[in-house]
Amino acid sequence: MAAGRCTIRLLTIAGAASLALYFAILAAKFILARRYAAAHPETAQRDAPVTIVQPILGGDPFLGEALRRNVENAPRSARFLWLVDEDDAIGRETTRQLANDARVAILLCPPVRGAENPKSAKLQRALDAVETEFIAVLDDDTILAPEHLPRALAALDTCTLYTGLPCYLRGPNVWSSLVAHFVNNNSITTYLPLLPLIGPLTINGMFYVLRTDDLRRAGGFHAIASKLCDDYALAALIRENGGVIRQGITSQTLHTTVPSASDYFRIMQRWFLFANVLVRDQPLRVNLLLFVFLGIPPLLLWLAFAAIAGGWIFVAVIAAILIARHALLRALHRSVFGKLPEFDWWMSIIAELLQPMHWLHATLRSTMRWRTRRIRVARDGTFVYLAGGGS
Repeated sequence: MAAGRCTIRLLTIAGAASLALYFAILAAKFILARRYAAAHPETAQRDAPVTIVQPILGGDPFLGEALRRNVENAPRSARFLWLVDEDDAIGRETTRQLANDARVAILLCPPVRGAENPKSAKLQRALDAVETEFIAVLDDDTILAPEHLPRALAALDTCTLYTGLPCYLRGPNVWSSLVAHFVNNNSITTYLPLLPLIGPLTINGMFYVLRTDDLRRAGGFHAIASKLCDDYALAALIRENGGVIRQGITSQTLHTTVPSASDYFRIMQRWFLFANVLVRDQPLRVNLLLFVFLGIPPLLLWLAFAAIAGGWIFVAVIAAILIARHALLRALHRSVFGKLPEFDWWMSIIAELLQPMHWLHATLRSTMRWRTRRIRVARDGTFVYLAGGGS
């Protein structure tokens, strides 16, 4: 009996301590993110010739809408270069139907030969064809508002590369929603709070802009063709060549359909594999900061539920902290995103609680499936293609 009471008391103490530390870290990230956003406003705009290159994969039901809206919203000085695989019949048909604007060109890309990152190979073909002073890389599920590109071009007066901040729309099913909540839980609190301490470690491949000559002088996408984590590899390449990366606070909207549970787990495994490559490449001081700010909070949230053993008072405390968590995240969405994406408190919590499982999956299994290929990723981000298309 006494041993049981002791166990309950220890669980309650552990849960309460975890809850307090979880909220302290969340509050610190909230304050630091708000402070950074307030100190780096993005209001200046610039109009200049720019080529927007987009690697495209057909199949998502929202692809056509995203491409159409980008063409409508972009300045008249912008040109689009859509990169479509020769064997992607759906992508070819979707882009053909929309390429009725003189600013749009389609570049058909042959299958990649050898151990090259297929996205980097396509982007290099595009870079060879770019004639404008600036180049922007945009994912095919990302939607730019009219002010996004002019703000990014203006920011290049003080940096080499400008990268955006993702904001996901919910999507049509639970798996799409889980991805959206994972990103909207973490995009602001991952990218902004640590910037004054360690700077941007990587970039968001969904939207970035730089001068074409700067990219070519750095070696272009050829220089990172052997790296699967192309966003992190490009960030490292820019820094190695003396460039400066600016993490923007203006958010871009993404709309992605995740058809099934298996697709969801493949996406999350890929993202956490890439995150593991980044983390392994950092010095101890940076790793400690990343662990405190990003790694430990989901674990603390799990441990916090042990406080339930203490009775209804602790249940009420947990509920109050979760309400405060939701309020802080929504306040960040409002102040940084400038809008409130659809966001369910319970789905947000589930998405955070699933993070340790996704990390463990990526840590134990270095083989992933990306599109139609099976790939084994090495600890340094290099990779090899494996025979067979199954996962």
